[in-house]
Amino acid sequence: MLINPTAVTSTTATPSSAASGKQIITGDDFMTLLVAQLTNQDPMSPMDSEAFISQLSQLEMVSQLSDIKSILQSTGSYTDLVSTLGRTVYWTEVDGSSASGEVTALVEYAGAFMLHAGDRLLNFSDILMIE
Repeated sequence: MLINPTAVTSTTATPSSAASGKQIITGDDFMTLLVAQLTNQDPMSPMDSEAFISQLSQLEMVSQLSDIKSILQSTGSYTDLVSTLGRTVYWTEVDGSSASGEVTALVEYAGAFMLHAGDRLLNFSDILMIE
């Protein structure tokens, strides 16, 4: 089957993958290739239905793996926050002075988790040191 190269956008390659000769194809790239393949197929010899189903299942698998990656990344951040419970954290106040306090709770505020230390709510990125 021939695919019109002008109908297909280029794939995204990272510097490390470009050096090794491999390219990373995103879900969007895969869908573009699939649409180009279907658009340019010979009507007298259509694509094999098993191959089509196989490609669609591969696309679904890529989508699910992307979702799993997002969940694991957000879980990792939450795990970092939980590990601070009961520990002393240090941060810099607005006036430039140093402050510290024991983390007593995690609080969800405006869609983000914050640490409750002393009488303050802190972003994890505000923490200078954890003991």
